[in-house]
Amino acid sequence: MKVLIIGSADSIFVKDFARQFITDGHSVDILSLTVAAPVQGVDRFWVVENLNSSSVIHSKIKKAVEILKSYQYINKTAKLIKDKEYDCTFIHFVAYRLAWNLLEIERISKKIVAVIWGSDLYRTNSIKSNFQKRIYRAANKIVFTNQRSIEFFERKYGNKFSSKIRVANFGLPVLDEIDLMKNQTFSRDQALSFFDFPKNKLIIMVGYNGNPLQRQLEFIAEFSCLAPVERNRFHLVFAVGYGNTGIDKKIRELTTLKGLDNYSILDKFLNFPDTAKLRYSADILVNIQPSDQLSGSMLEVLYAGGTVYAGSWLPYQDLVKAGARIYSVGSVQECVRAIAQHKWRESKAEEENKALDFIRDKASWKSCYERWRKISLETDHHH
Repeated sequence: MKVLIIGSADSIFVKDFARQFITDGHSVDILSLTVAAPVQGVDRFWVVENLNSSSVIHSKIKKAVEILKSYQYINKTAKLIKDKEYDCTFIHFVAYRLAWNLLEIERISKKIVAVIWGSDLYRTNSIKSNFQKRIYRAANKIVFTNQRSIEFFERKYGNKFSSKIRVANFGLPVLDEIDLMKNQTFSRDQALSFFDFPKNKLIIMVGYNGNPLQRQLEFIAEFSCLAPVERNRFHLVFAVGYGNTGIDKKIRELTTLKGLDNYSILDKFLNFPDTAKLRYSADILVNIQPSDQLSGSMLEVLYAGGTVYAGSWLPYQDLVKAGARIYSVGSVQECVRAIAQHKWRESKAEEENKALDFIRDKASWKSCYERWRKISLETDHHH
């Protein structure tokens, strides 16, 4: 099968997605809407030329120039492509400006699959929505990664696209890395040494990226109220390498103010094997952000044998039913109190294995890829 991916090739999701199809023996081309290095194993790789026109121009004009250049570049690229050359074209992130290139995209594709990422649905205005609607009309399938977004989409557009809607997820390569570590008997102590974490304390990951919505500072403020003897059982870890908004500086200031020194800040972006080591080293993950779809980082921590303390308002019922070790907390204060009672890792092998199967089935690339492959092969009548 011949596949075209239109999206940002610097995104780890797009690279991963391409890799699955390539590994399965399909031919993949990528048209990247952002500047990116070529992706390994891809046949043809195009990048919409760097669009930054001189900064002197008024921002609205600048935006218009960008859109025009992008339109011209995509049309120019499409001229190199034969009619119906692609069995399936995936649009990853429904960028409204692609509406102007639809005729060309339709000409080169037997089938178009539009994949909604989130902000392309939630952060848009009526003008953009109208252009996006053209893309939804042209698409044979519209893919969402969760049910909640579908409900939002149908409130917005009614059910005229309902027959096209499918659900599929991006797999988590870190799960495979965790399996590798377990098989190579890579010990938890080795994981702790890798990050210089202490071996005689419980490791708490406070959130899993640098976004302040992870409520790192609120957690520190509550945690510092524990008696020193309780506090010292733990070592806090702040992984802020992804989406860091200067939170590391604030964390340092607040911990100093509160007299806490048992913590580490990881401010580098970690690759998959190192992320797996981090998941492996965590006893506890604190996940108390205001809203969350099913977080990959959380699944990885559970998969590696850790425990999660999650806000009771977050939608994790399925996981809890499957036997995952998730404790529900109603507030930051309640979270810290519950953690203070936390014992050392106890293994509940049977329940845990049930949860592992559930996570593997839901989130490993092996099972996720199967969904995408089916969607790319489904036949229907193009109107």
